[in-house]
This record gives sequence, structure tokens and C-alpha cells, in this order.
Amino acid sequence: MRKTAIVTVMILAVALTVSAGDLDLSPLLTSSELEQLADHVGEAIVMPVGPARPLGITGFDLRVGGLWVSADDNATWWGHSLTGAGSAFGGLNGFTASFRKGLPMGIDVGGQVGTVAGISFFSAELRKAVFDGGLVEPSVGVRGAWSHLDSSGLTLDVTSIDLTVSKRFAFLMPYASAGLRHTKAEATLGAGGPSLETVSKTGITVAAGLHLTLPPLGVRLEVRRGTATAASLTAGITF
Repeated sequence: MRKTAIVTVMILAVALTVSAGDLDLSPLLTSSELEQLADHVGEAIVMPVGPARPLGITGFDLRVGGLWVSADDNATWWGHSLTGAGSAFGGLNGFTASFRKGLPMGIDVGGQVGTVAGISFFSAELRKAVFDGGLVEPSVGVRGAWSHLDSSGLTLDVTSIDLTVSKRFAFLMPYASAGLRHTKAEATLGAGGPSLETVSKTGITVAAGLHLTLPPLGVRLEVRRGTATAASLTAGITF
């Protein structure tokens, strides 16, 4: 009964998450400001890495939560693109709802929908366990992920590959990851003669997190650094 109630709340959270607005790109937005916009919003739409331990063929994980990305709401790039967006705790904020499903051979697939500064996005991922882990040995896995945002003339895509290590200690599971990420943004810029501008960046990303099991919930805090500093806090259930 408790799991049914939790799932119902999560479905309502998804419905609220996917109804969102659009960006308000100013014609004064420059190429360098577009790059800063892509750095911060791109960091926000990345699906959290999570522990390396696979769910198993019958496993299913549902999760909802909030996100935060460090950003200066007084910066010029913010004023030229996120005028109507509120800020909290000195940065961008939003909400997410995600799922993961275990498959044979240590493979998991997952997806995420969310909003950041009132703008909808979605993500997908494919994970493979290299070592399942045991009583002493940690779990090790690799993940490929893709996130996409399309709003009012801005198209943003983020692709990444990560290596993750995690280890369970009773009801705690700390984890850490490192990987490569490519961010690409396209937008129509220019007050005089609008033209399509493209910016892209490839770099290293790192993350660390802690999963706390409090039956029937699992609470997860993750902090990561790629093109900006971000944090996420989620709660969910695993079948």
C-alpha cells in the first residue's frame, strides 16, 4: 500500500514537471553569452550518474527530486536569456522525475524528464556493469547518457560517458565517477541580421554522491562538476 501511494505521488510529480515554459532569448545575446548559457543549462539537464551497482533483471527504480546549478543571476548572459526565471540559493533550480530498468548481463536503461528555470528537457541513458561488486569488492560500471532541451530558438544537446565506482556499507552507498562530456548549443542571434550560431565544448566531468536507504525510500545526494557546479537531491523506490 505504501509503495502504491508513493508511485501515485511520483506520477503526479512527473505531470507537474513536464508542464513548463520557454526561454526568452534577447536579440542582444552574444555568442560568448550563448556559451555561458549552454554551460549552465547544459549542466542542469544532465541525468545524475548514481551508483554503479546494477539493478538486476527484475529491478526497477523510480525517482523524483530537485536540481541546482551555481550561477549568477546578475550576469549579462542571464539577463539576455533567463529574465523570467527565478533563482534560489545563488543559482538555477528545477525538478526531475526519472526511471531505471534492469536488464540481463548487468545492463540498465533509464530516462529522465524535468524542468530547469521553467524549461522542459529530457534525458536517456544506457549503463553496463563491469563488476557487480560483492561483500568486499566495489561495483564498477560505465554509462553513456544524452540530454536534450529545445525552447524558443535554443537547441541544446549534452552527451557523456562516465566510469563509476560504488560500494555498499549497510544502508549507505557512496559513489564517485569521472568521464567526458560534449555540450552543443544552437540559437538564432543578432539584432541587426539574425543568424544561426553554434557553440560546442568537450571536457572532463566528475561527480560524487551518497545513496541512503530508508525503506521503502532511497534518498540520494549527488554533487558534480563539468561546465558548472551542480547538485541534485532525489528520493525514490526500487522494486
